[in-house]
Amino acid sequence: MSDHKALVRSPDSPGRGVYFLANDTVYDMAVAFLNSLRSNSRHLPLCWIPYDDRSQRIRELADRYDFIEFRNNDVLRRCDELSLQYHDDRCGAYRKLAMWSGPFEEFAYIDVDTVVVSDISFAFDGLAHYDVLTSHSNIARIRKWVWKKSIYDSALLNTEQIAYAANTGFIVSTRSFASFEQMTSGIEAGAAVKQHMTHKCKEQPALNYAIVTSGKRYGSISEMVKKRLLRPAWCELHGSVRGWRVQGGQILNRNPFSSRQAFLVHWAGFRNPQTFPYQALWQYYRDMDTPA
Repeated sequence: MSDHKALVRSPDSPGRGVYFLANDTVYDMAVAFLNSLRSNSRHLPLCWIPYDDRSQRIRELADRYDFIEFRNNDVLRRCDELSLQYHDDRCGAYRKLAMWSGPFEEFAYIDVDTVVVSDISFAFDGLAHYDVLTSHSNIARIRKWVWKKSIYDSALLNTEQIAYAANTGFIVSTRSFASFEQMTSGIEAGAAVKQHMTHKCKEQPALNYAIVTSGKRYGSISEMVKKRLLRPAWCELHGSVRGWRVQGGQILNRNPFSSRQAFLVHWAGFRNPQTFPYQALWQYYRDMDTPA
């Protein structure tokens, strides 16, 4: 293996790329994720943000999967400090904020408990309509993963801002949406309303707050589909949703009358890959030899 420092490439080249967050605890998930991304969106540059210091095994994957490491320790330390405003212990999930300080002008962030089953390049087209977009939003049944019911009586956000309640496991944005300092200011401001947030999803409520109070345009892939701004009807498929079948490295909709096509499968909330629904899909990418 090459010297560790040799794996850290220049963090200041502009362009379009993808971020992911991981440590050694999720090594197998990271391998499956990286194989899937390099199979289906191999052309996109990739930057890894260390979740914490327990990350040597992930670091050793850099040559194999051609990614750079985000190494600005001041930024990572600031993210850790922000997490303590919401949690009793440091929470590495807040380090995803580092993407607004990273090397790419336009970028996607993808949670590592995900496999990519189609080229995600189409998602960048959404930046013509929004300054930041997520996979899905404005779905009443998932609002409980962001807000408690008390937010409605607080008068701290309007109904549109509350309704957004986006999943932050997939994000597309630009450095012009906000500077890192602006994003951290938004997260800091959100701490004033943390009693109305559901904290099971770590940084998700705080990041929602920062997005909807940014004064910029925010949306989602699901909203673009509803507004007929996207064809086909792309979706991030949560692993708990039934009605799909696995065929090798693809997942296909069994409903012949549905136009939905998955570009990601995300197992948020599932800790053990051996118990994942559609486990064969995850195993396909975990067992794959490194894509050529």
